[in-house]
Amino acid sequence: MASFQILTNIDKRGLVKSFGSGEEALKRGNAKGTAIIYPNHTISFEIYPTGTINEWSTILRFNTNEENCVKHGDRSPLLHFHANTLNLCIKYGKDGAGEFNYGIEKVPTALTKFQWSKIDLVVQNQGAKDESVIVVFINGQFAVEQSLGFRSWVKPEGTVHEVWTSDNFCPPASAVIRNLAVYTPLMGRTIAFYNDVAQSFLFAFEDDTGKNFAKVNQWRTKSVTPANISQFAFDAIKFKVVDAGGGYVALWNLATKRFLRITDNGTVDCTVVSADAVYNNPGWVCEKFSITETPLIKGLYTLYVPTVDQSLTVDLVSYNTHGIKGQYKHYWQNELFSIHVVA
Repeated sequence: MASFQILTNIDKRGLVKSFGSGEEALKRGNAKGTAIIYPNHTISFEIYPTGTINEWSTILRFNTNEENCVKHGDRSPLLHFHANTLNLCIKYGKDGAGEFNYGIEKVPTALTKFQWSKIDLVVQNQGAKDESVIVVFINGQFAVEQSLGFRSWVKPEGTVHEVWTSDNFCPPASAVIRNLAVYTPLMGRTIAFYNDVAQSFLFAFEDDTGKNFAKVNQWRTKSVTPANISQFAFDAIKFKVVDAGGGYVALWNLATKRFLRITDNGTVDCTVVSADAVYNNPGWVCEKFSITETPLIKGLYTLYVPTVDQSLTVDLVSYNTHGIKGQYKHYWQNELFSIHVVA
């Protein structure tokens, strides 16, 4: 699989694939869709148990194939209740392990029947050891931490996982869930912005006078598509996400080693060189972006600088970019971008 993801929302925890906010009773074999899993991620949901049953009962299952427990990726993870309890069990499959799975056998804190509980399963990759640490929070409170001893995520990074509320192998838990989502940390990731109208990625460049600008241009990026972006070492389209403070982000271009900005007169250009991608100039205000999903079309975003009330837009004649007043208008098209994780 290509190591990129079309992302469907952004909040303070990063980039999120949401499966909806509505309440649903768990039922056997309910496929919710897919999510792309990166080494560091959080699986978040709320659950309202209505009883217990006399055997394993499943809540969620992420897997890369249709097997139950034969190899790595079959359960990544599987969340269920033990028989006659409301204690979570979190398991990951491993090659050759068969029914013997790894993970958290029993979260010490039991959930409460007829009461909503918020669950956050935080997975952090320990790069030096290439293994994952799992941390569980219940209603924002630490519950348990466990090292797997191997990596939970399936290579290559960014592999598509099927997502099920309950599964086909065990009965569903007696519970209702809502607000299921998968979060990928935003800060420090390298992403690219694709404009579907121009059919091109946003990229930064230096002109003949030495000035740095950003534009979309079909002849420069026409061979790069959302489906094959991971195959290209084209740094001009790659922007590293940096914390700009106040809930905003700055976008550092890997090719020019400069931050993208929109000035108060609508010019889109770049700052002076910042070789180490550190956003530390207190005078920089045109570089603080709010990346916001459009309310009408899921998976498309505006790049908005609130300090100058300008959003980035594309001129489809020149393929240059410039600012346009406001954050979002329902008729906007040239101002909308999909976001793709590169690294």
